[in-house]
Amino acid sequence: MKNFLQLTLLFYATSVLGSVLQVPADYQVIQSALDATAPGDTVLVSPGTYIELLQTPSHSLTICSEDYLTGDSLFVDQTILDGAWQGPVITTGTTEGNRLIIAGLTIQRGAGDDDAAGAIQTSHRSSLTMSNVVFRLNRSTSMGSVFYTGLEYRLESVLINSCRLHLYYDTDLNSSFEFHFSVNETDLIRVEDFTIITADSQVNAVFLGGNIVHISRFQSDSLNSFRNGIVFSAVDTLRAEQIRVRNATTNYGIILALGTGNEDDDSNLLATDILVQSCSLLGSYYTLNRIMDIGGDHVLLNQVSLLDNFSNTPIMFEMRAGEVGTVNNLLVEGNTFGVEPPVPADCVGNCYGALFTTSRLNISDAIIQNNISNVFPFQEGSQLHAAGGGETFRSLLNLSVEYGPQVFRRMIFRNNIHIDHDDYDNPETGRGAQTGRVARISTWETLTWPAVVRMEDCLFVGNVETNPVPENPPSDPFAGNRQIGSTLSFVRSGGDNPVRQLRYEISNVHLLDNDDGGIDLIGADRASVRNLVIKDTHRMGAYIEVDTLEMTNVWIEGVDAWEANMNYPFSYWSPPFQVALGIHKIDQARIGNLTLVDNSTQFLFWTNDIDDPRLTVYNSILYGNECEFFTHPVHSIAEYPPPLLRYTLLDDDYTGEGNIYYEDPAFDPVLGSPWLSPQSPAVDAGHPGTEWQDLENPEIPGTAHWPSQGDLRADMGFTGGPHARHRYQLGRIAAPAATAESTGSLSTSICLPESVQLTDDHSLRTCISTICGAESIQLIRSIGGAIG
Repeated sequence: MKNFLQLTLLFYATSVLGSVLQVPADYQVIQSALDATAPGDTVLVSPGTYIELLQTPSHSLTICSEDYLTGDSLFVDQTILDGAWQGPVITTGTTEGNRLIIAGLTIQRGAGDDDAAGAIQTSHRSSLTMSNVVFRLNRSTSMGSVFYTGLEYRLESVLINSCRLHLYYDTDLNSSFEFHFSVNETDLIRVEDFTIITADSQVNAVFLGGNIVHISRFQSDSLNSFRNGIVFSAVDTLRAEQIRVRNATTNYGIILALGTGNEDDDSNLLATDILVQSCSLLGSYYTLNRIMDIGGDHVLLNQVSLLDNFSNTPIMFEMRAGEVGTVNNLLVEGNTFGVEPPVPADCVGNCYGALFTTSRLNISDAIIQNNISNVFPFQEGSQLHAAGGGETFRSLLNLSVEYGPQVFRRMIFRNNIHIDHDDYDNPETGRGAQTGRVARISTWETLTWPAVVRMEDCLFVGNVETNPVPENPPSDPFAGNRQIGSTLSFVRSGGDNPVRQLRYEISNVHLLDNDDGGIDLIGADRASVRNLVIKDTHRMGAYIEVDTLEMTNVWIEGVDAWEANMNYPFSYWSPPFQVALGIHKIDQARIGNLTLVDNSTQFLFWTNDIDDPRLTVYNSILYGNECEFFTHPVHSIAEYPPPLLRYTLLDDDYTGEGNIYYEDPAFDPVLGSPWLSPQSPAVDAGHPGTEWQDLENPEIPGTAHWPSQGDLRADMGFTGGPHARHRYQLGRIAAPAATAESTGSLSTSICLPESVQLTDDHSLRTCISTICGAESIQLIRSIGGAIG
């Protein structure tokens, strides 16, 4: 039977693969067989261990085990090429236009030097294909432990299929699996079904670089590298699919890097189904260390998961685009970063802060939850400064806007913890405001003008900032910037310029039960704010400082000031931020349909430096608030008149046309505020003008569409007017199949199909409980407006 099989294989090989030279049947050693080959021949190696250092001829040929012909993978582990650490196992002599195929072999104990790799040293402009090859215990003093190709050794194309890697680590030697190509000459690298079994490397565990690189089904479950872990790089196009990196550790550098192009190239990066899980960056502090780094000119990312990673570096993940980029379906969960190392003496502010940063990327359908950040104070000369006191790296997410328009939509930020390690017992310690502790969106001078930054359908819930006292004590050298921390911040950087117009568009953004202030919008020429919900935050609801403001359908409830600091020496002439709603330096404004209820801040509605002759607020409900001041306490000064309230329900003697005084707004008895019951005095009590009227229910002409009530005349409060929302949707995250165990946490995303029309309270409650389940109905009841 065995002889019959051998005859069959030989017949197949000679008819398809040219002449077949068998080792040891025809030649005792592999090198003798290689020397005897003609172009297109195959050297078939039988099971055994062959201790040789091989030199391939210049023509095309195949070196393989019987696995290549039979598909029996047992032959791979049984057929071993062993260099005995005397030099490279294979040195290729294949020349331009020819192809070397290596298949079904184990290559082990190769040793390179400063000019050669350990396992395979490539040469000339040839092509290389490897299939089902195992690399084990190879090393090199400075080149790749498996491959090295430099400026003098160029490959046209590389195909790697179903290979496995066991890396060897020697404390006296660098050890890595590397391709070093002349980036302008290499045509194509294609890697499919590649697995790292174990890897101990002193430099890069894996480095692939070329003009066009395609990585598919790459997996690493155990990797330890002193420097970079896995680096995929391309000049023109990098395509990465189904990448799994787990349990990797490095001391310095990046665990997973995907990058394309340089400043002179128009390159493309496409990555989908990427998982980085349970990886650690343990070495000394360095600002360029990352768990993951992704960058290119044009970037498209889809289905990226970053789970349970650990790092002591200032930025854990970075994603950026040179021109424009998009991230869809992003899951960032359970990561911890910023464990205190020896902080460098020259660390000025950028010591810790960002879980991840992005630049020029639109993001949609993302969940960022259960992450822990640690920030520490830093020393500058004799002055001890606040933890995360730097302008950029003090937020969980630092989203840098450099090309507009830029959009952030359908994102959930949930149960993240930001631990502030400042010593608050020291009154001399300067502390920055740390605005935007969960997300800080910064615009820069490199923007394409005019620019639009848009955030819509986003939820911030249950995020915690461990900060026991307000920032900036009186002795603080930064005392002129007395700000309260916020959960979400939009900030314009680089100064004003009349030809550079910036617009913020905020739609359907909800901040719920966050242990810090709500949102601040600063520096835009125009801002549009619609369907903003802020509930159960501390010290500040919303603070807005833009030139022109359109704000409608805003609900702020349960914002409480720290009673112990109500007499904190804030200047009334600068923003105090202990406020439910603060509006500052507005040239023009259109404001309506606000619901401000049950707040206990120092100020309810703080306004200052308004250039409009009189700030007017329409169709609102201000009720049940226990604030020290209703508005700014110096509004008696003529040049700072208080806002004019019209068609507003309030429990304060604040005169204005169409107002309702001291009447209960009669919110819905089941849903609570801001939803009005049909009996509410606020129904059909707003401004009679058509520009303010409620949306019409197409099924019952002449009546308002839910959540508005009554006829088409505007209702007062959050649920009235033309911008009252009756649908709400957050996208679900498409997690990689390998992370199926995490899908339970994803299934609680708050969602209602766009096709659902809710016309009464009964259908509302039925729809929520049917579609989103009991857990979601409780959450939606608490936020109300998430359905609006």
